[in-house]
Amino acid sequence: MRRKGPSRPTRNRRTDANRWRDVGEWVALILKVLTYAVGLAVTLAGNGCGPN
Repeated sequence: MRRKGPSRPTRNRRTDANRWRDVGEWVALILKVLTYAVGLAVTLAGNGCGPN
C-alpha cells in the first residue's frame, strides 16, 4: 500500500471528493437503518403490537 503522507493532506478536489463520498456512505447507512426501523414498526403494527 502507498502511504498517504501527513494525516491532514492539503485541500484539493480529491480531498473534497473523498469527503463527499464519506458523507454519501453515512447517508446510505442512516437510510438503511431508518428503512429497517420503519419496516420493523410496520411489522409490529401488522401483528397487532403497534399503537394502532
